[in-house]
Amino acid sequence: MIADVNYILVGPCGAGKSTIMEYFRDRGFMPISTSNLIRAEMQNGGPHAALIQHCAVTADNIPDDIVFSIVKSALHARLDRCFVMESFPYNLAQWTYLKEWLFMLGILSKKVHFIYLDSDLKTSVERLGGRLTCSKCFRVYQLRVLPPKTKGKCDACHGPLITREQDNPETIRRRFDRFESLTKPILLDAARSGYQMVTIDAKRFWSAEPFFQELSRQGVGLRQEVRSRRSSSIEPSGE
Repeated sequence: MIADVNYILVGPCGAGKSTIMEYFRDRGFMPISTSNLIRAEMQNGGPHAALIQHCAVTADNIPDDIVFSIVKSALHARLDRCFVMESFPYNLAQWTYLKEWLFMLGILSKKVHFIYLDSDLKTSVERLGGRLTCSKCFRVYQLRVLPPKTKGKCDACHGPLITREQDNPETIRRRFDRFESLTKPILLDAARSGYQMVTIDAKRFWSAEPFFQELSRQGVGLRQEVRSRRSSSIEPSGE
């Protein structure tokens, strides 16, 4: 059995993908994050662990077909559940792999919708510039909307909070430029291929609840059985 509706989140760094992942997770969707899958592949000694480790040492990109293989395994195991996915596809090559696989599965291709978080460089720098990450459990904080209860310490595990290299302004600019050149073209191809798409003006929202209200206003097709479980208790998480 294939689940009703599945979602792919697309947006630049700092647009709010992690916040919206929490929204769907709380409503019974299975979250799929490429970075988490790759980390698990390494930690569990999966078939691609050695190559991933080599790429980490050499700063090379993991080949697109390998990334797709890892993601496909996760998707295939979740076909009976609604999933929400972020950080994949990253470029047109990865999208081509995914689109062809969805086409082979037939009906699933009509049950995958895109959510595009439209944002800009200024917003990315402002949001990520105040982001802290737990060095132990990787929980994310944002000093403006979700500060830790104790300065410099994680609320969950009390591990030290750090500013990651990828969250400094110059790195954020490079990441944003890569999104514009590599990832954003996927949206045009997906639209041409007939995939449904919802666009959210992510620049307007700094906390979780307005994001969630906008999703509802736009008619994002949540499953009927989980609509009644909506709650405003989700804390915003940095992305």
